[in-house]
Amino acid sequence: MVDDKTAEEFTAYMKKFTDLYIYLSEIIKNHTTASHPYILDLGCGPGLLSIEILKQIPDAIVIGVDPLIKMLSLARDNRDGPSVQIFEPVLGISEKIPLKDKSIDTEATE
Repeated sequence: MVDDKTAEEFTAYMKKFTDLYIYLSEIIKNHTTASHPYILDLGCGPGLLSIEILKQIPDAIVIGVDPLIKMLSLARDNRDGPSVQIFEPVLGISEKIPLKDKSIDTEATE
């Protein structure tokens, strides 16, 4: 299990890869056809990809699912500005996503 210190160190390390998140979010944008898409970020961790997706697709709603409460706490801390209303970190695992069937338009996985 990942402890709080490890989660915080992971977050600090991953913040170094802004270009990667920009690149991945552009791919997601190019493959999303809905005008107000619901996007699922499985294993969202500290929410860095989710937040970048919202910069690229401001009309999206991104739901970040992660099994670690600390990661979800970090994701909430990392969201800012207008993204607050449209990025929702949710506790869950990919084998049992806590959402209704067919409620998501696109999946983003790190």
